Amino acid sequence: MKQKYDIRFLICQIAVAVLGAIGFFAGGRPEGLVVYLPDMVLSIAMIYFNYSLCKWANRWHGFWNERNPGSGEPSRYFQLSGKVGGWFLYLLGLGCAGLAWII
Repeated sequence: MKQKYDIRFLICQIAVAVLGAIGFFAGGRPEGLVVYLPDMVLSIAMIYFNYSLCKWANRWHGFWNERNPGSGEPSRYFQLSGKVGGWFLYLLGLGCAGLAWII
């Protein structure tokens, strides 16, 4: 059930990102897509793959900096900061798309 919800949420995020890209064309500023598309891809990946990215970062850090690395389980703070960062980038991109449409 949760996986079905996650896939639907991902599809909705991508659909909104595509509408934002259309906003750049409708606003007559397609050059803004150079910044918008990487921003949206990165933010959607940060939101959807947050736990996996946090776990990978912990394992990588443990491999290089600890004598006996652990399982790599991320803390809730690390996961929350990744989600907040991903949502910030996502909303920043959508705000830029909205401004390109209006201005």
